[in-house]
Amino acid sequence: MPANAITQISSGSGVGFPNYSLRDINSASGYELRRTSVTQISGMGFGAKQARFVPLPEATSLDDISADSLVDLDWDSAQTTFVDDGAFTEQKFCAVRIYTDESVLNPGQAIYHYAKLRVYTDGGVKIDWVTYRFDIEPSNISAALGDIRDLLVDEDRIYLSIDMQGFGMLGYVQRTIDGYKPQYSLDVVPVSGPMENPQQMASDEVGGVFIVAQDKLWWIQPELKQFEVLSGLSNGVAVLFKQVEGVKTIYVADDSGVYEIDASSFDYGNAANDPPTPLILPVAPTFAFEDGVIPGFLSWADEARTSLLFADRNNNIIRRLDLASGEFSEEVSTGGATPWGVARVNDNRFYVGCETEIDLYERLLLVQEGAHALGIGLIPFQYINGLGLADTSSAQGYYFWQYPGLPFGGTLSLQINHELCRTNNISYFTVHLDNFDMGTSRQIGESYVDLLWGEQNGNYGFWPMITSGPKYPVRAEGALWYNGHLGAKITTNLADTGTNLMRVVFYNSDNQVVDQFEKIILIDNTVYHTKLFLPRIGSGGQAPAPGVYPTLECGCLTFASKDDLLELDFAAWHPQGVGNYYVNIYRSGNIANLAQVGPVSSYEQLNTKSTTAAANPIRVGHIVGDCDIANVTIRVSAPSRVTNGYGWVQLGAWSQLSFTLLMGTLTHTPWAGEP
Repeated sequence: MPANAITQISSGSGVGFPNYSLRDINSASGYELRRTSVTQISGMGFGAKQARFVPLPEATSLDDISADSLVDLDWDSAQTTFVDDGAFTEQKFCAVRIYTDESVLNPGQAIYHYAKLRVYTDGGVKIDWVTYRFDIEPSNISAALGDIRDLLVDEDRIYLSIDMQGFGMLGYVQRTIDGYKPQYSLDVVPVSGPMENPQQMASDEVGGVFIVAQDKLWWIQPELKQFEVLSGLSNGVAVLFKQVEGVKTIYVADDSGVYEIDASSFDYGNAANDPPTPLILPVAPTFAFEDGVIPGFLSWADEARTSLLFADRNNNIIRRLDLASGEFSEEVSTGGATPWGVARVNDNRFYVGCETEIDLYERLLLVQEGAHALGIGLIPFQYINGLGLADTSSAQGYYFWQYPGLPFGGTLSLQINHELCRTNNISYFTVHLDNFDMGTSRQIGESYVDLLWGEQNGNYGFWPMITSGPKYPVRAEGALWYNGHLGAKITTNLADTGTNLMRVVFYNSDNQVVDQFEKIILIDNTVYHTKLFLPRIGSGGQAPAPGVYPTLECGCLTFASKDDLLELDFAAWHPQGVGNYYVNIYRSGNIANLAQVGPVSSYEQLNTKSTTAAANPIRVGHIVGDCDIANVTIRVSAPSRVTNGYGWVQLGAWSQLSFTLLMGTLTHTPWAGEP
């Protein structure tokens, strides 16, 4: 983005300007211009804060005056009046600098807005104008309200998770003034009862709000009803919600980890006098934190919502949680700043909200000098080995350096050195993919969308622009694109799986080949599979019978002794036999002694886990510990280790079983209640 972010904040046309009248051209409270005489317009304000004018005698229309040029005019010589001895019978143009405020980011520096102004006579003196802001300064849009923890912006409200002098609640402020700098009501309108330590909110996508407050998760339909969804959290701080094909899932984080909870059975529609039954919080989190992790807020790490980002406030780290594998990884360190939340912009950039600042982090491609074709996503071509695998292990600290030998898949973003192409008179390029395994060849021709900085309808910003193939153009000099090196996008599918030759051919304006680039790329779009069975439990010191699986009764499995032997059957496979599986057993957290990692097979092959990490036979006591009854979760996952150059392509699989282990005999009593 340019150093000065241009935003149009006001415009007007044909507005009468008689003698001694005042005009507001800044969409703010107050006036900036006064018609002080037949021949003169004066700037409002006093001293250094008075509006200033620079005449623009060469202009013939407002369109002749670019917004970019306004800041660079000679404002040191600007006057506080704009004078025309002809009483504006002939149209006149000028630029206006309007004092707005003192800078928050740069104390002692003033913030100005800039306008281009046309003054003319048409049945009386009239003005046309367009006013811009060039700063990216924060602006106060409300009075001091209290300790705001989180917010959700609605059409004309901002909902707040807030603590007001020890009184926690969900409330909102109402917008009272529109415009570039809106204003909101002085008071917070409560829409919930008292809450202890309210924190993150999440929309339920149909008008309701989830909110975490200390040991509880609430669901609130503003001004209508408030229901408890969960209780038993330990310093609950974060919540996310998603709905896929009717399945509603809530992710809640507290001190122990992240809980993944199926909320499809929660009855949101009950009347206030018939509250729904709260969901049951599992004894152990689905994804347990390591010691020393203190979570902040959760956010989605990708558009497919298969991974989470969260702030680790104790270690000043943004971490990623892969939901398929349950793996945590470090995304970025925030140094001395304590992070609370993270907002993803795209695969390359995200904002981090810290206690004292907001930081922007951006992934940058390692550019190879002298090359027209640079890489795929963030993987430079010089870090793709002879087998076609991404391997940045020799560049410690660079993206994916911990994972040598990654195949590619999904949609691949081809990165091009547009500047070097222009220098070498290259006008366009074509992209081809030859699959050696299938003996097929295809030319890439799909369109893609990127954002280009510019002006549309008087507004400056990044606007979506479509680039079409198969002749992909070299970008023009001076054009500011959101993804500066992007040249083409290649959507791969299952038919592309195998060893491919990527060819990029560069042409000049006479359609002559200037350069040609070739690179072997291994593509793998095959999915992983997992299968998991209930554990088999032996008796009397005997191993359980192979292939004979119990069934749950009232959600329970029973055992006679904690010394009973236990075996677990599972499968994890991938057609190429690439990757690892992970087995984890949870009871009040992950039982490290029972975790297992191994290579996936290339077909459905049954594995049996029968020993601990210490090579001892697994007994029921290894799982239940000192408890005679315990809630248990078993999970087997096979995460995808295929990259599109930015992140993981979600081809992984996982299976999970939750049940209660109970010592002794399960008892039953009849129930004949009302229907």
